[in-house]
Amino acid sequence: MTDWSGEIKELDKLYISFKGHLPDIVKEMEQLVRTDDPNVVMLYSRRCLEVIITDLCECELKRPRKTEPLKGIIDKLNSEEKVPSHIITSMLSLNSMANYGAHPKDFDPEQVKPVLNNLAIIIRWYLKYKDFTIVSKTKAEDEKQDKKVQETIVPEIPKPKKKLILLPIGLILLIVLFLVVRALISSMAQRHLEKILDESANNQDLKSLTIGNQVWMAENLKTTRFNDGTPIPIVKDGEEWAHLKTPACCWYDNDRVNYQETYGTLYN
Repeated sequence: MTDWSGEIKELDKLYISFKGHLPDIVKEMEQLVRTDDPNVVMLYSRRCLEVIITDLCECELKRPRKTEPLKGIIDKLNSEEKVPSHIITSMLSLNSMANYGAHPKDFDPEQVKPVLNNLAIIIRWYLKYKDFTIVSKTKAEDEKQDKKVQETIVPEIPKPKKKLILLPIGLILLIVLFLVVRALISSMAQRHLEKILDESANNQDLKSLTIGNQVWMAENLKTTRFNDGTPIPIVKDGEEWAHLKTPACCWYDNDRVNYQETYGTLYN
């Protein structure tokens, strides 16, 4: 196990979480997290930095990088305040130390750890710069280790804005008034029609038919009054109707308008 295995694991989490996005840096990270060779680690750490700096050169300085050294671009980004100063510090440090991997020379393997730490700092900032959101959740790394924060990066999806439709108060009042008036007119028309039907039913001359010595009604009775003119109680509830011991009347389906002519008034 290498002395920088923890740092590689941290970078691997970042790599996995944004894999499928940012293909240029993913390509370099793929090599970085799969090696334990310190020279290779240094080399691909610098290549990751190179991808980020090249993109910043085009996006912030508005020009292609071409063959310009990384340090010159980092200094330019710093002087124009395009990148936070603490990120500039990590970029300069990584660029300086990672050169040992790009141009193999003797170096202390302990120097690999700060390179990887600086790379992690730079990548986290870069992901936020590219409109990624880092979502943290706690996960046990090992039973003997303390819980660490695992940072998962997901693309930030803009939420659709809710449009509020506000109606003028005057229009709302007008609508309410219209509904109330319509209900009143409907109720008045219903009562008027029932009054006409009531008068017609109570003043009707029933058609009759004589069979032998018997006289039979030839149509349904529709009256709502007794012979003495007393109103017959109208009961519309079926349960109440079933238990009544006094006279009552109603209409089929409680719909006098549509069914009085067809079935007449119904009596208990």
